[in-house]
Amino acid sequence: MEKNMDSRDTEAGSNWLASTVCVGLGAIYTAYYLRYVVQKPVLACGNPKLKSFLTTHLPLLSHSYWPTFWAFDTHLQTVIHSLFQYFTPKHNYRSEKLSTPDGGEIMLHWEDSGARDGRTTPIVIILPGLTGDSHSIYVKHMVDDIMKVGFRPVVFNQRGFGGAELKTPRTFCAGRTDDIHFVLSHIHQFYPEAKLLAAGASIGGIMLLNYLAEYGRDCVPLSGAMMVSVAWDLVESCKSLEQPVNSFLYNRTLTSMLIHLVKTKGVAFREHYDINSVSKSRTLREFDSQLTVKLFGYRDVQHYYTSSSPKGKLGKVLVPTLCLNAADDAFSPLYTIPLEEAEQSKNVAIVVTARGGHVGFMEGFLPHGGKTYMSKLFSQYVTAIFKEGQELLAH
Repeated sequence: MEKNMDSRDTEAGSNWLASTVCVGLGAIYTAYYLRYVVQKPVLACGNPKLKSFLTTHLPLLSHSYWPTFWAFDTHLQTVIHSLFQYFTPKHNYRSEKLSTPDGGEIMLHWEDSGARDGRTTPIVIILPGLTGDSHSIYVKHMVDDIMKVGFRPVVFNQRGFGGAELKTPRTFCAGRTDDIHFVLSHIHQFYPEAKLLAAGASIGGIMLLNYLAEYGRDCVPLSGAMMVSVAWDLVESCKSLEQPVNSFLYNRTLTSMLIHLVKTKGVAFREHYDINSVSKSRTLREFDSQLTVKLFGYRDVQHYYTSSSPKGKLGKVLVPTLCLNAADDAFSPLYTIPLEEAEQSKNVAIVVTARGGHVGFMEGFLPHGGKTYMSKLFSQYVTAIFKEGQELLAH
C-alpha cells in the first residue's frame, strides 16, 4: 500500500512539474510575442500630404500588426502561409494575347465578372513575382481583393507564363521595363477613361519601381502603385539568400524552377547559352551569371544586380507609391530597406512590419481565406487611391 501511495505521489509530482514547465514556457513565449512581435508598423514618408493621406485612409497603419501567434517566424510566414491559402477563390480569367514589338508573346488574364462599366471601372494591373503567374496563390487572392472592393483586376503574366509561348530569348529580368510600358500603354489605349493602378510582388515590384523611376513623366498615367516584399539591394539580397537555411528553402527552389523553364520552353535561348552550364546552377547568382547577364547585355552579375536595384531611385518616382516590407524578410534584410531615402521622397512611402516574411504577413490564430495583413492593406490602399486620390493632387 505504501509503495502504491509513493508511486502515486511521484506520478502526481511529475505531472505537476511538467504542467508547471509548460505553463512557464507558454508564459515566456506569450511575453516575448507581446513584447517583440506585436508592433505597430513603421511608416517612412517624406511628403506630409502623402503621409496624411495614408494614415487617414489606411486605418491599418494606426494599429499593431498581430502575426499568427504560433507561426510568426520568418520562414513559417513565408512557407506555411501558402498552405492556409491553398483553397483559393476560383476565377474565370479572360485571356488576351499580346504580341510585342520584338516578336515576343505576353498573356494578360482579365477578371471581368465584377466590372460595372467596361470603359470606366478602375483597373489594377498585377505583376507577379519570380516564376509566378495568374494562378499563383497570392495572385489569386490579390485578384479577389480587387474584385471585392469593386474594381477590375488584370494579371500581367511574364513571357512564357500564363499560357504564353516563349518565342524570344527573354526570361525574368529585374532591370528590363519595356514590357511593362508596352502592357500599360496597351491597357491605357483601350480603356482611356479608366483609372489605373499597378501592383507588383517581389521581382514584379522591383520591375515596377524601376519602370516608374526610368520613365518618370513619360510613364503611362497611373493613379498609384503598390509593391510588396521588394528586394531593394539585389547584391545584399543575393548574399542573404545564400545563407544556409535561406539557400535550402528559397534559393535552390527558385533556381530549379528557372532551369525547368529554360529546359522546357527555352528553344529560343539555345544560341545564347550552354544548357549544361545553366543546368548546373545551384543558386540564383549562378543562373543569372550563366544566362540573364548574357541575354540582357550586362557586363557581369554584379553589374546586373547593382543597376537593377531600386534603392537610390525613389527620387525619380512621380507616382504615389506604397511599398510594404517585413523586417525579417530573407529576400530583403532590414538594413537594405531605404527608410531614410523614403523620408526624403515626395511620392514613395515605405511601410515596414516587424514580422511577415516574404509575401507572407499571416495573421489570426488559423489564417485562412487569404485575409492577411498584406491583403487588408492592399484593399485599403487601392480603394483610397481610386476613391480619394484627388486629395493628393489638390494644392
